[in-house]
Amino acid sequence: GNLGMPRAPIDSALSRAYQYRDRLPELERYVTIATYYQTGPGFDRQKAAEAWQQALAVDSTEVAALVNLANNYRSRRQLARAESLYAAVNASPRASQISWGNYAGTLLAEGKLSAAESAYAEVRRRFPNAQTAQVSPAVMMYQRGQYDSVEAFWRTRSTSPNPVAKLSGLGNLANATILRGRLAEAQRLITQTRAVNAARGVPA
Repeated sequence: GNLGMPRAPIDSALSRAYQYRDRLPELERYVTIATYYQTGPGFDRQKAAEAWQQALAVDSTEVAALVNLANNYRSRRQLARAESLYAAVNASPRASQISWGNYAGTLLAEGKLSAAESAYAEVRRRFPNAQTAQVSPAVMMYQRGQYDSVEAFWRTRSTSPNPVAKLSGLGNLANATILRGRLAEAQRLITQTRAVNAARGVPA
């Protein structure tokens, strides 16, 4: 999944790992079960949460289990529980751009705008090259209702020589123009996005 492979081989690998889970050491077994239920073909968020909790019962410092359990809570709108887990990871030496970015997003979902802005600033300080760090200014501008500034931000990125930044800019600019009722412009931007993807060999 992290390599951006198609869904079918990801599901196949997860199913195979789940099939042979009993051959794994205890912690790895629970991580495998949880992943199968959280992102795999056995999708069941409650079962995934239970398996992450079992993994943490084996090793309470297992960062993958902490972050993914927090992701699980966040997906089920149990935001306070997610926030506390992300905060625990961020207070440890193993904090990552994922734990900090998800923490900021959770604060935003809770309506804690000032705290979210501080968290995004920390992401930019620690991980300046991370995607979350680079786009967080637009996130906060949107929350403040600064829609012209949001459009200007994404328009700048839509002309970036970096194809990932360019795609991000085009896609988000299309969303911004849809929200403001400029549907013809949005359609042109979507067409450009497809063209950039085609040039990279990504199916439309």
